[in-house]
Amino acid sequence: MKINFKYLVLIIFVGLISNKCQKSFLDTEPADKIISTSFYNTQKDAELAINAAYAPLRSAFDRIDDSLLETATDNGIGEEGSQNNWVIYSDNNFVVPFWNNLYQGILYTNIAIIKIPDIDMPETAKSKLLAEARFLRGFYYFNLVTNFGGVPLILEPRTAEDLEMPRESIENVVKQIIDDLEYAQNNLPSVTSFRGTVNLGRATKGAAKGFLARTYLWIEDWQKCAQLTSEIIISNEYKLMPAYADNFIQKNDNNLESLFEVQFQIGVPENVGSMYSCYMGPRGNPRTTCNYGSLEARQELLNTYEAGDLRRKATIYMEGDEFFGIPYDPTWSGTGLSPAKWLVSKEDGEGQQSATNQQLMRYAEVLLNNAEANFMLGKKNDALLSINKVRNRAGLNDLTLEELTFDAIFRERRIELAFEGGHRLFDLRRSGLAEAILTQLGYPYDDDIHNVFPIPLAELDANPAMVQNPGY
Repeated sequence: MKINFKYLVLIIFVGLISNKCQKSFLDTEPADKIISTSFYNTQKDAELAINAAYAPLRSAFDRIDDSLLETATDNGIGEEGSQNNWVIYSDNNFVVPFWNNLYQGILYTNIAIIKIPDIDMPETAKSKLLAEARFLRGFYYFNLVTNFGGVPLILEPRTAEDLEMPRESIENVVKQIIDDLEYAQNNLPSVTSFRGTVNLGRATKGAAKGFLARTYLWIEDWQKCAQLTSEIIISNEYKLMPAYADNFIQKNDNNLESLFEVQFQIGVPENVGSMYSCYMGPRGNPRTTCNYGSLEARQELLNTYEAGDLRRKATIYMEGDEFFGIPYDPTWSGTGLSPAKWLVSKEDGEGQQSATNQQLMRYAEVLLNNAEANFMLGKKNDALLSINKVRNRAGLNDLTLEELTFDAIFRERRIELAFEGGHRLFDLRRSGLAEAILTQLGYPYDDDIHNVFPIPLAELDANPAMVQNPGY
């Protein structure tokens, strides 16, 4: 169902209600209490409002990101070759909900940012909650601007009549993202204070720095990216998990490598589980929660692995691999290869859902962002230290100074972050390599058009001030 941009203002309480059985820190009160006239008067109300602002992460970064962002790259392809021709219309059934969920999150954060300052509560608690809201708003806008270009910049709740707004420039949206994330890093607690508590999984200072660094990576401010990632590294609050595969199983949710992830849960009165395993489970296999096979791995990705790379089996299933106690059958995929991350067996899921979280940023990415930024600054020794930590965990030898090239860093990013939230498409677009690489595979990719997605048709219809991206 399409949700017009102007009508998002009407669904704030729906979103609040839907959160009532979330995992740990996302637990909320019954719906009738949330929508009562006493709401936004107490610290508990403020906490519930912030919890609601996390909720759109589950819809925006579950199945949608991989179906939309992975199937048209050289990493993955859709079921039977679907979604790989870059003929994407403005009513696309992945583009539209992606946009809607991001703006839904912005709506929730804006309401919290306006309402929380007037609530009588300790200032330390107030600043922390506001920092969470600012973090989430910056995160949502980052994903909008990198996927759609300049977008309406809404910083306060508006009525439906006030939502006819033009698109803001990319530069001004980025400026707001940086402002929000800087506020967040200055006011959020460290992850250390959350470890061992029900609050583990909330936004932290490290997460804010990590996404701020990713923003600077995107705009090629190498110095600031290197500085922020170095601060995360020397904080010693994050570590690479001993084994790469450890990151993608439910028992290791919110682990030492995780800076931020989507929180899922099953086995409660109202499930808020992940659909990833269901949609990405190899088509027709008898062992996963279900088996739609919406994403298949490409041979081109498999070809990039060095001999002995331990990440392959945790990323790609192929003939000869064990698959939940039985042999993997290559006929389950049109390419003979399937994604392996976050899949769960029928015994570990519930119906079509699983409780396994999905990482939106891992410490490995911090190291790779640091390596790229330092390489671009000419600090190759610093870059080597970071990239070799990632390679060593994968069972690979150190790169030498002579082997450290831009292509080597991008290859490492591709392998380490494969099938995680659209990293490959993000990297191809920001580097200017998308057209050259994807057209070699037969994709009709055009940098002048496809470096962004189309603005949803419903938004164009509802907002006369909105204009479509060129070429759509």
